[in-house]
Amino acid sequence: MRSIFQKIKTNLYDWFIASNRWLHLMLGWGIFIVLAFAIGLPQGMAICAASVILGSYVGTLLTMVAVEIKDKAKGGEFDFKDINAGMFLSNVCLLFWIVSLFL
Repeated sequence: MRSIFQKIKTNLYDWFIASNRWLHLMLGWGIFIVLAFAIGLPQGMAICAASVILGSYVGTLLTMVAVEIKDKAKGGEFDFKDINAGMFLSNVCLLFWIVSLFL
């Protein structure tokens, strides 16, 4: 049992910490939060939840894709896992908003 947890810990470390995915995660959170306030404060957060969430989602997605294009241009590879790491908070917020529409 201990070896299973050790293997999970090693794989998680290699996937998340050893690469720069944690930087993509933090960058995505920061961009999403800043865009949510930039869009939401002038319009009123409660009135325009759709525009706040969708605008922040699109802005974060475009930024994450732009970062990967920059990595590709500098000789790296275009990694969709980095985009997914950066879009984590955006995806969670979008999912909660979509579920709230049906409740």
